[in-house]
Amino acid sequence: MKTETPTKINIVLVDDHHLFRNGVKSVIESENQIEVVKEYSNAEDLLIELESKTISPDIIIADISMGGMSGIELIEIVNQKFDNIKCIVLSMHNSEQFILDAIEKGAKAYLSKEVEKSELIEAIQSVYHNKNYFSKYISEYLTRQYLNQNTSSNTPKTKTIDDISKREKEILCLVANGNTNKEIAEKLNISIRTVDAHKNNIMQKLEIKNTVELVKFAIRSKIIEL
Repeated sequence: MKTETPTKINIVLVDDHHLFRNGVKSVIESENQIEVVKEYSNAEDLLIELESKTISPDIIIADISMGGMSGIELIEIVNQKFDNIKCIVLSMHNSEQFILDAIEKGAKAYLSKEVEKSELIEAIQSVYHNKNYFSKYISEYLTRQYLNQNTSSNTPKTKTIDDISKREKEILCLVANGNTNKEIAEKLNISIRTVDAHKNNIMQKLEIKNTVELVKFAIRSKIIEL
């Protein structure tokens, strides 16, 4: 009986340092099931080929600081136009604002350029399987931010996971793990409009305004793995 060959995870690298791209490619391709299909020195060239459908990777790994368009701007566009492609930030910038901006725009993982090979591979595999990936530092920061936000004397009673329905918990988990509305609709066999309605209800009940806050809530409530 013929054994089916597992599908490879197709990666695109976007970084304006050729030597660094070579290093990342070497690390990634040491894993049999991951392949770098193309490299770019800037975001603009990648977007041209995505628009023309010349290339359609599973995951884009991008730096933040590049000549021209930044990695965060790239992620926002990809997240809006190509919901089948997921983005990972691999950057030397580890400031809290960069992290929050990247997650807000749609990054599924944020890693330092000093990351170990094992963690980079783990992040790629997690993102490919529709999960967000946060390093210990970032997870602790997001949790700390959430808790600090709710310790003010002017803050009303903290909302808990018990404030939403079973179906809303299910959708919250899928959203926090990086699934798009379309993917959630397919998994739950409901319409995209219904998913959107549930998300709006969740945000209203939990008094949450954006995806970053949803992720913080999911981490605090321990409904997603870190």
